[in-house]
Order: sequence, then C-alpha cells, then structure tokens
Amino acid sequence: MKKTPDICPYCDEKLPSPLPAKLQKLYANFQGKQLTIVEQFEFCRIHLAEMQIVPDGINKGYLTEINFDIIPNRIRNFKSDLLDIIKKKVKSVYRENVMKAYREIGKVRANTPMSIMNRCEMHQVI
Repeated sequence: MKKTPDICPYCDEKLPSPLPAKLQKLYANFQGKQLTIVEQFEFCRIHLAEMQIVPDGINKGYLTEINFDIIPNRIRNFKSDLLDIIKKKVKSVYRENVMKAYREIGKVRANTPMSIMNRCEMHQVI
C-alpha cells in the first residue's frame, strides 16, 4: 500500500498517525480518482473526528462504545425523572426545545425527521 500522507490532501490539516483503519481504507479507495466535494468532505470529517472530537469526548469521560442491550434498563432507572419532566414538575431544556418547536411550526412539522434532526444538532457535544 502506498504511504499515507502526514497532511490531508484536501484541507491541509495534520492527519493522525498512524492513520485509523477507516481513513486508510478511504484514502486507498480515493487514490487515482477525481473526488467530489462530498467525498473530500467525508474524508476531512472523519480525520477531524479522529484528531479532535473523539479525544475530547474520551477526556470528558464519554463512552467509546455503546452497549445497546443495557439501554432499556437505564431508561427504566430514569422513569420517575422522565415522568416529572413530562408532568412539568422539573424543567428540561430538551422538553422546552420541543414545545417551542410545536408552538412555532406546529406539531406535525416539528415531528418530521428533518426537524427532529435539527433540534438534536442543537444539543450535540462539541
């Protein structure tokens, strides 16, 4: 395999060393091709995540893997807290965000996948 660069050929940012497997595969697949801007963006998005976002998350104690089998029990453990939020006994920035969307654009439009994704992005960890 051809040696991978130290600098991203698309955005000139430093690449992680060694290059993670996902980036190695993308880099190998992109060799000799004229890339679309979307393909270039995808490569840069992944190396940005590997160099900054993932390490920041690890430093903050976020999980590196999710065990989906334990999620139902975790939710059950929060049942009384969630019910308090639903009954407005406890304030929640997330509930307030949804209710604001309902008031501004209506319940049907607020529940479209794109609207939900947009609200979720407001709460992304950076």
